[in-house]
Amino acid sequence: MLRTMCCATLSLLLSVSCSPETKTEPAAGQASAAPKPAPAPASAAGATADSGTGGDPFADDYASIRRQITRFDGDTARLDEARQRIMDILAKNRGYAPAYVALTRIEVLEFTDGEFSQSEALQRATKLMNHALKLDPNLYDAHRTAAWIAVRSGDYDLAEESLRKAEELKPGHPPAKLLRAWMALQQEEALR
Repeated sequence: MLRTMCCATLSLLLSVSCSPETKTEPAAGQASAAPKPAPAPASAAGATADSGTGGDPFADDYASIRRQITRFDGDTARLDEARQRIMDILAKNRGYAPAYVALTRIEVLEFTDGEFSQSEALQRATKLMNHALKLDPNLYDAHRTAAWIAVRSGDYDLAEESLRKAEELKPGHPPAKLLRAWMALQQEEALR
């Protein structure tokens, strides 16, 4: 039953928030039917889905990719398709921090807990996450995902630090609360 709770919690942790704060609205004076703006240059890494800077031309694609990854049910073809979609975004903007967060999640999902903590995927996921945070240190998704990775690898101190940063960016956000609860369950299970 605990395993089922953890899986359900994990699924909720990575779900896409339906709150209006994750949607991008057209700028003042811009019609909503206007075409999407051209992708930002690679140096404009600050325009990300969760940094709150707005004007993100990839927000809809990223949200769709997040849902695809969240609904991962063991079908690696789904992850491969998501990875290709992310690479398409990165071909347009190498500095798009949320894409690296999505790649990180794919790396993590391809392994079970025990395998992940001892795999090269952990190293790759950590490098991708660090790159995302270097591009946008205020990216909520990156801090929350970094905490998730740390919990999966058993580094609860790092998980606490990352989760604290995520909660500073979005106080009271339900996915962070769920992640904190899942971390407590994992710590309790580790003590048994």
